[in-house]
Amino acid sequence: MILKANVVAILAKEFGIGDFNLATRDDKKMANAPKTMLDNSVDWDEFEIEEEEKLEFEDDSEPEDDPDYEDEEAPDNHVRFNDTFVLADKVQSALEYYREPTKGSRSLLVMNRRYRWITTEYHMQRLRKFEREGQIRADRRNNLRVLARKLKEEFDLRMSKGLIVHDTNLREIALNFNRELQIQNFGASHTWIQKFKKANRISSRHITSFVSKRSLRDREFIERNANEFVFNIRQQMDTIPLSAIVNADQSGILKELYTARTLAPTGCRTVECVVKSVSATTHSYTVLPMIFADGRLGTRLYVVLQEPHGQFPLRGHFTASNLVVDCHKSHMMTKQLMMNWLKECVINPDMPDKMLLIVDSWSSFKDHDSIQSLVPHGKTLVIRNIHPGATSKIQPLDVYFFLTFKGFVKRFTGYVSSNELEVKLHQRDNTLKMLSLVYNQFCAPRFQHFLLYSCEFEPGTLIKKKDERNNHFTTLHIIYVALFL
Repeated sequence: MILKANVVAILAKEFGIGDFNLATRDDKKMANAPKTMLDNSVDWDEFEIEEEEKLEFEDDSEPEDDPDYEDEEAPDNHVRFNDTFVLADKVQSALEYYREPTKGSRSLLVMNRRYRWITTEYHMQRLRKFEREGQIRADRRNNLRVLARKLKEEFDLRMSKGLIVHDTNLREIALNFNRELQIQNFGASHTWIQKFKKANRISSRHITSFVSKRSLRDREFIERNANEFVFNIRQQMDTIPLSAIVNADQSGILKELYTARTLAPTGCRTVECVVKSVSATTHSYTVLPMIFADGRLGTRLYVVLQEPHGQFPLRGHFTASNLVVDCHKSHMMTKQLMMNWLKECVINPDMPDKMLLIVDSWSSFKDHDSIQSLVPHGKTLVIRNIHPGATSKIQPLDVYFFLTFKGFVKRFTGYVSSNELEVKLHQRDNTLKMLSLVYNQFCAPRFQHFLLYSCEFEPGTLIKKKDERNNHFTTLHIIYVALFL
């Protein structure tokens, strides 16, 4: 049992006994505080006796607003105190305990004894801040991490939908999320956006291709059809020799191919380069090659040139044994041009008794009746159309051949431009001479394995031989050297 008189005696022995009549007003005010404590105490067990001791706590100042901060994000409905995640209800309980005394509040030491996660004066300030705001919210750092996570999820969603995203879009999305989180003084600054992109390995990239919304939505359906198509073709390969399986496709090529980049002084904002003809960089011609499953190209390359009236001039044009040249008002293929191609390049005396023709889903290629009407008696032409949207994945000419063919043609235009040669490759006869030379080199037997690589390209293989073979082939550098030596 603790007696109040004994407490007073201890204080008198410690500080001595003065004269009551000489006490000032301030002295009486100072004495009133312990008197009130003694008068209000009924059960001394309610008091927490603080011993004189020092507690060393780590600094818990507000960290910088960095989304890539290397620590764990607090769970929902939790508040972070140092490395401890505390349930919001428990924080509310601590706040009530902090204000439980009739007068004043409990000290840091007392709070730490019951709530071990309260270790610094900063934690006490946070309790008082929650009390002023009337609600318990996660700390700023955790809210920023939650916002960064939601922003990353929204970015991933937009990428899966094929949407274009810029820094301004990220800032707009972040500010919209902040309306819910209510992070004070958060403006999604340029610095914060850059840190977010760096933390999530996001950067500005060149758009390599555009696809329709339907194609993106039906991607799984397209891939399933592509795999089914490949499976069916491989089944037919058991009954048709590889030398009779051919893929044909059309592709447009600019009259003057150019590279989009060049070396220039750092910081130079305007880079102008000279071309032989500006209009040639926007006008095209069409080539329609054939590639066989045994690694051969068709005997002749079909070329469609654009002529003003759809007719060649009276003086004619350059001719070559490996080219079939046609013209139209535009370079685009038409059904009549397709029929001409079939007569000249496919259905000719060299056609095998049974041929498997693999083409895309262009409307004219799907007119099987018109195509079959050209097939002579005793010959069989099996036509298989690749499903729309799947040509870039499984068609041999699209998978590899056109990329290298156009790249090699670009070598010619680049060589002429960089060496300032007085040759205009965009002119009709020069274009045909170049195509004849390039196609002749690609048809060389030494490049058969190179062409097989187009047919056996993985993934997305359309034509693959049953037996394993060495796919090493002579590089195109050798072709390039051969042409200019």
